[in-house]
Amino acid sequence: LNLPDSIIDTCLINEVSLDYSHEMRFEIVKTNAMSTPLIDTIFNDDSSLFNSNKPSGTNICFKVSGYQPVEFVLTGITIRCSTTSNGFKVMVFISNNDQEPDFDQYNWCGHWNEQQYNQYFRNTSIDAMRKPHEPISFLSTNSSSCHVKLPNPVRGKYITLKIIANVVHNGLHIEYIKFDCIHGKHPLSDLMGKDQKQLAIEKRDEIISVLKKYINTLSTEGGNAEEKEFEEIDNESLTEMSQIIANRLSVSVSSLDCVMLEPTKEELKRFKFQDTDIRLLQARFALIKYLNRLVTPLLHYIDITLFYSKKSIQEQYQQQKANDSNNKDEKDKEKQKEAAKKKLTKSLSAQVHELKGCYFMSTKKSVFDVLLASTATTSSSSRQAYGQTNLESKPRITINRILASRAKQSGNDTTGKHSIFGQLFSGLSSFRWTRFKTNQKGAQLWNVSFLGEGSIDVGGPYRESLTYAIQDLQSSATPLFILCPNGKNSVGLNREKWIPNPACTSSLYLQMYEFVGVLMGIALRTKQTLAFDFPALVYKQLLSEDDNANNLDISDLEAIDKLCVQALNEIKNVKEENFEYIVYESFTTSLSNGQIVELCDNGKNIDVTYKNSEQFISLVIKKRLSEAAKQIEHIKRGLNLICQQRILSLFTWYDLERMICGDPNINIELLRKHTVYQGGISSTSSVVKHFWNTLHSFSQYERQLFLRFVWGRNRLPATENDWGQETFTIKALNTSPDSLPIAHTCFFSIDLPPYKTFKQCREKLLYAINNCQAIDVDFNPNSSSLQAWIDEL
Repeated sequence: LNLPDSIIDTCLINEVSLDYSHEMRFEIVKTNAMSTPLIDTIFNDDSSLFNSNKPSGTNICFKVSGYQPVEFVLTGITIRCSTTSNGFKVMVFISNNDQEPDFDQYNWCGHWNEQQYNQYFRNTSIDAMRKPHEPISFLSTNSSSCHVKLPNPVRGKYITLKIIANVVHNGLHIEYIKFDCIHGKHPLSDLMGKDQKQLAIEKRDEIISVLKKYINTLSTEGGNAEEKEFEEIDNESLTEMSQIIANRLSVSVSSLDCVMLEPTKEELKRFKFQDTDIRLLQARFALIKYLNRLVTPLLHYIDITLFYSKKSIQEQYQQQKANDSNNKDEKDKEKQKEAAKKKLTKSLSAQVHELKGCYFMSTKKSVFDVLLASTATTSSSSRQAYGQTNLESKPRITINRILASRAKQSGNDTTGKHSIFGQLFSGLSSFRWTRFKTNQKGAQLWNVSFLGEGSIDVGGPYRESLTYAIQDLQSSATPLFILCPNGKNSVGLNREKWIPNPACTSSLYLQMYEFVGVLMGIALRTKQTLAFDFPALVYKQLLSEDDNANNLDISDLEAIDKLCVQALNEIKNVKEENFEYIVYESFTTSLSNGQIVELCDNGKNIDVTYKNSEQFISLVIKKRLSEAAKQIEHIKRGLNLICQQRILSLFTWYDLERMICGDPNINIELLRKHTVYQGGISSTSSVVKHFWNTLHSFSQYERQLFLRFVWGRNRLPATENDWGQETFTIKALNTSPDSLPIAHTCFFSIDLPPYKTFKQCREKLLYAINNCQAIDVDFNPNSSSLQAWIDEL
């Protein structure tokens, strides 16, 4: 339907705003004051204080957080110090070079007061003032805080603040610093000054007019190409892409201005928008943002677990049909039938559910987390209420990694019971799996002891056992999953994906598949992601209400077996007169594991002819898409034990994969955002800079090795909310620069020696992540632990 102008105006009221403030995250590049861990707290709006040892002139340089400098337009600054400082003055410098500025160039005006600043620039135009060594603003206050809105915002890549205490002997205690700015690529970034306000208003009106035009298009028969293109935009793909772009810009998707939706060529290709006008995508994104603003509060007042279904429509229709049974006229009956269908009103839950592809992950997670809490059966608080400690209430599992490694190498463990996954499955089989329905982020649900290793489980061995268990599932260590045909044949997409083995149908294997579902449910509840590499068809069937593959199509088959789909297309295109000379097939097909099965009774003796070729193609697609239906049914059963399917109704298959598996690409800036420093170092320390530059230089595989080294897992939490209170700790290690770093997987921390160069830091870290995988090997072995090694020799 065409939307009323009032709704469109409301939708666009906050877009392309003249008061737009992009909440860009800044980091400290360097300072002339003594750098302590507390310096990083100045970005937190709390009472933490950074006590500078240079109250007569503290220089601090900032840039937008990230590996490369990002251009911004500074519009305002807020600074707050302790009341004991008796006021302060601040000079602001901006540099637009790629290289970080030198503090010495600012010394020439360090003695200025506000009068001298005003006198210097009294007869100078704004444009002339914009020299890198000259201050762009001077702030002075006798109170504890000040805020200034720049009349003429300034473009740059680095901000340097020179802060001077009014009473030097009282010290300088900095509490909070905040920058108001917009991204340098914002369409209004060049028109933010007071002298250009009218131009900015005109440009905004122009952009809004174009967006309004695209929003208000109605696709009708004979409509123009733009109208049809707007209607054909895949909302689900656009929503997913917008979240990726927001993450790249380090902002929440709900605060991302629609005109900042500028996907890369790779993103346009991935989501099949390469031929779509960017303005069309931006207009639709504005609508999706508005929908999320409306729906977010609504979701907490409706029951999303009882959404609208086709069955309920049919029941309503049958009732309407019975009420109209007195009507004898067939034509009238048909008219009333159509009218009845239109009158059947969908429930609010149903309408919300049908739009689930348009909701941001944060919108859906806000409801999902509430539902998880309401269905939890265990929590740390409930255990403490009964006087139970965590150790007393948790299962204790012993895993022999030496045995698992030997079994994999020998190839004699046909059932996978000796693998780490198999040992974990066997160890937990005697417990009721429903006990793992926790509502605690990062919860450790059992204790793990690695036989022959000096592990004391405070979280590290537990996480590492899960990581290695998933790794076993996707290898020759267990027969449960096999590499998809595209991977075996090195063709098509998803070559790294693993699918359930159609041959694993014994009761033992089906129980193991159920345990796989339990692990998925645990990942959803504890927010500890697990690196399952499954294709879309697995997740789609896990979300399906029934146990068949009705929600799949040929594209899902092509995603795992491109050669099969190509062969079916070839058969479909053969002409009738040539068919019997080209096609020599019977009603059988080869499954992903190579097993030949019949598509119908006596299928091996029925030849494929031109007349029955369509039936053959249809049966092949149906059989291939449902080849692992029994295995996926048991995975779903295990998942449902921990996280009921009904509370997943708002999520798409991609959402489910992201929540269970996290992002396989490790975002270093996201990790840095959740990092704290100890031992006298801070984000400005040279060794810390070498460390982050090293991680940026790593490949994604090396980053996964690093994360496993320090945390026992190989993916970061799926969403910002899933981090909870978890932080990564970097602690100074007072030892020789030639030493290796020490990781504490239980506490997600690393002890970092004082490396002098980037090269030295990279070499030591690479060696550690590739060669130091055993946990706490500096322990005193007893007879039982030694025996575990002797038994394998």
